Amino acid sequence: MTTPIAVVTTERSGWTDRKIYGLGDPVAQARVLDRPLDQWRPGSKALGDGTQTLRGPMLICAEDLWVSRKMLSGFEALGRRQAGASPLRLGRDAAGPAMLSDPLGRLPRSDDGKTILFDLWYLPEGVSVPAWGPGDPLPQPLKEAPFADLQTRVHSLDIDVDRSIDPSGRMSVSFTHVAAAPVGHWVELARANLLALGAEALEAGPVLGLLRLIWAAIRAFSLNPSRVFHAATQRGRRCRIHPTAVVEGCKLGNDVTIDAGAVLRGCVIGDGARIGPLAAAEWSVIGQGAQLQRRATANLSVIYPEARIGGLLQLSVAGRSVAFKFASASADMNPNGAVRVLTPDGLRSVDTGYQGICLGHEAFVAANLIVAPGRLIEGGRAVTTESRMIIRS
Repeated sequence: MTTPIAVVTTERSGWTDRKIYGLGDPVAQARVLDRPLDQWRPGSKALGDGTQTLRGPMLICAEDLWVSRKMLSGFEALGRRQAGASPLRLGRDAAGPAMLSDPLGRLPRSDDGKTILFDLWYLPEGVSVPAWGPGDPLPQPLKEAPFADLQTRVHSLDIDVDRSIDPSGRMSVSFTHVAAAPVGHWVELARANLLALGAEALEAGPVLGLLRLIWAAIRAFSLNPSRVFHAATQRGRRCRIHPTAVVEGCKLGNDVTIDAGAVLRGCVIGDGARIGPLAAAEWSVIGQGAQLQRRATANLSVIYPEARIGGLLQLSVAGRSVAFKFASASADMNPNGAVRVLTPDGLRSVDTGYQGICLGHEAFVAANLIVAPGRLIEGGRAVTTESRMIIRS
């Protein structure tokens, strides 16, 4: 990146009072692939506080927007090529690679509704926009900016779903290494992490990615997919992996421990995390020092540092130091309709029909409980069988 990045508050990013709804952290501390959001925007500075005029060349990014590295560099290059007398805004086909980027439907659309507009602009050299502060409307040059998208290859993955969600029983999920998504709500944070997992896997590009896969096959002495993906796993220093564990296509930090019979696929595991005997995780982010305890399961979930998970989490977010005890489970589907979640504006439906739960920092859920889909357990809350609050949707 050669262009500075201004991180600003917009009307939309102020929706959750500049915090992650459900966790309470400032949006700048949202963890995507176990890294704070600010680390995804190298050299960025918080501006847009009402005191400073913004002058190009620069990228302008909403404070609650996660943007992949390839998106930042690609949009900067696009802005330079199309530089004119006005800012350029990121707009993505609502039926294309951005279709999973807006699970709560709160990003603005173009007049015809076919394009999702993101709070990411390129400000050309010699162009400026007036100062504005939190709660103020966007300056007109940003509101009226023409939009453009990056041409990128999209990879699709078909998954089995309940026929009440899709009559075909199948749903296509698209991934690209050029991605962006808001993280102001815990549902958005969960979705951004899934998009980031896909972006990380594809970021090397098709040629280099193929070479890495071939090299992994050579190191595995096999074309068996399981052995190849096992060889493709990236390990940090001093990792301890039991010989009976299955670890495929993961990225492990330093000092990770994986016990006997554990199964991990497509996960990012933070430093010092521990995966207990017979535990399983797929396409999940497990933070620093977190524990996936004996027989626990995490699917498509985000687990913050120091959390202890003993039950089943699916499509969920677990905050710091959460305790989710043995045999408890997060439901992820409402058989009577869409899953709805609480937001600052009341209840909203989640786009795909599936969603797990959110456990706030230091929440405690006792053993053998089922948490209804879309539920938020507030930070510090202890939920036991006497609470009688989480069984029904």
